Parts: sequence; structure tokens; C-alpha cells
Amino acid sequence: IPLGDFEGDRITLDDGSKIGLIALVTSFVFMLILFRNLAGVLAPVCVILSTVTILFGLLGWLGIPLSMLTMIVAPLIMVLSISYSIHFINHFNFHFRNKGNRILALHYAYSQSTWPCLLTALTTAIGFTSFLIVSMKPIRDVGLACSVGVIISYLLVMILVPIGYSFGFDRVDENPHPKKPKSVYPRGMIPLADWVSNHKLSIFIVALAL
Repeated sequence: IPLGDFEGDRITLDDGSKIGLIALVTSFVFMLILFRNLAGVLAPVCVILSTVTILFGLLGWLGIPLSMLTMIVAPLIMVLSISYSIHFINHFNFHFRNKGNRILALHYAYSQSTWPCLLTALTTAIGFTSFLIVSMKPIRDVGLACSVGVIISYLLVMILVPIGYSFGFDRVDENPHPKKPKSVYPRGMIPLADWVSNHKLSIFIVALAL
């Protein structure tokens, strides 16, 4: 029914814009609290906006219309962009806090985050690619949009976030000893990571049984 299609599109665009803006502002605030650094906020936001712009422009160029299904792509892109950015930024902050050299910290962050983030991006994209075998065209459109958006998000994180963190001065620290994280969260996660590494076989067996 044309009237139903029109109303559905109108509601999708209106609600999607409002909810997307609220989610973006909320993410902005939480990242500002987490990183206490303007670059740590602006870089992921630039990744989100750039990815969404490129992806929806590409969908329009391919003739794929916006619908209630394709609108779920934007929240997915937001979540993945922030996740990949946090992974890179945490490695950068760890090295920069201990060494004080910005370029070396970027090299370290690349060496530690590129491969894990690539694996997660590829596996996520492959998962959404499975939608292409579904007979319903809207589902195929969502699978294509999500799989392409994931790859675009990964590439932009690995380009824009390092550019944002390349600006600034090195830190001169008279104390050569590594600094321990001040936050309770990293101090709590390090023992957890060690426990997982020491019990990987039993964890694998339990996960497989579940």
C-alpha cells in the first residue's frame, strides 16, 4: 500500500535520526569520561560519521532504498567503530604512558591492534554475507550493507584514529619506570586476562560443551 510505505519510511527516518543523534551524543559523553582526551572522542566520531556517509552514499548509488531494516546498519556501524577505536586507543595510551614517544606509541598500537581488529571485522562481515543467500531482497540488502559497512569502518579506524593521535607533543618523564594504570578497570582486567591465558584449554572445553 503506497500510504503504508510512505508512513513507514517517514517514521523510520524521523525516529532513526532522533535515536541516532541521542546514541551519538551519549557515546561522545562516555568516551570523554573514559579517555579524558579530545582526540579520543573526535577520532571515533569522525570514523562513525565518515563510515555512515560513505556507506549510505554507496547504497544510494547502488539503488538500495532506505527501510526499517537498512536503518539498523547505522547503530551497528556506531558500535563497531567505537569498539575498534577503543582497541587502538588503549594500546596507544598504554605505550605512550610508559614511554612518552607519540610516534613509537602509534607503531605499537598498530602492531597490537591491526590483526585482532581485522579478524573481528572479517568474521563479522562474513557472518552478514550469509544473508545474501536468503530469498528476501530486504534481508539481502541488510547483509550487503552490514558486511560492507564493517570493512569500511575498520579501514577508517586504522586511518583516521592514528591521524588524530599523531598530533601533539611527546611527554618528557623523568621517571623511567613504567607507570601502573590509575583506573580500577585496567588493574582488574589484567589478572582476568592472565587467568584466561592460563586456563584456555578448560575454557575451550566448557565453551564447546555449552
